[in-house]
Amino acid sequence: MKKTYLLDVNPHYGALTRGNGANIIDARWIDTSTGVFIDITGLRERDPERDPGVWSCKNNHRYRTGDVWPLRRTEFEGAEAWIPYSFDTILADEYGPKSLVSEQWAGHRWMPELKEWVKVPKKKKKPPPTAPPLPQKEEHKPTEDKGREQVIVYEEVIVEV
Repeated sequence: MKKTYLLDVNPHYGALTRGNGANIIDARWIDTSTGVFIDITGLRERDPERDPGVWSCKNNHRYRTGDVWPLRRTEFEGAEAWIPYSFDTILADEYGPKSLVSEQWAGHRWMPELKEWVKVPKKKKKPPPTAPPLPQKEEHKPTEDKGREQVIVYEEVIVEV
């Protein structure tokens, strides 16, 4: 299977501050067939003299050297990749403990045998229940009540839900 990816680099990747918050992701690695992406954020040791071994990104996430290095080798969609040493702690701190075990997210399900996130088909909505049939109109015959014809009229109202 041939896959194509797009590396989208933010032209403001070198900015050291958060700014208005619109440029906090430095780059994005995007699977062009599914749209699934990985955000790439640069880390810097911002104040090595006063706070040595503390690294942060422009969105003020902070990590200790031992949380990131040494990097671990893994596989991502069939290719070798390198991830932070304490990736599980980093992910749980950022996204909560379920981020490490949830197999469904944003309309996709993780398929371990494929090692891939697969789109979950949307469930078809059940048609709304049909309204009970309207009573049948009855034929009304003239009455002998002072020569007047007595007629009952049913008004049909259709409401679309």
